[in-house]
Amino acid sequence: MNPPFSDGADIKHILHARTFLNPGGLLVAICANGPRQQEALKPIAESWEDLPAGSFKESGTGVNAALLTIKG
Repeated sequence: MNPPFSDGADIKHILHARTFLNPGGLLVAICANGPRQQEALKPIAESWEDLPAGSFKESGTGVNAALLTIKG
């Protein structure tokens, strides 16, 4: 999933999506790679990969991002 990033909305969207995971399911998401996201999401992530700076520059954003997975 690629939720909106503004004002920590990515955290809310990812935590909500997590409630729909079946046992053994896998949620894969892109989020902003900021301190709020690292504090809220990194502890529950199965994996966390920092994406290269400027990964979404062509889409008009310079936000640092991460790719994470959460198991159900």
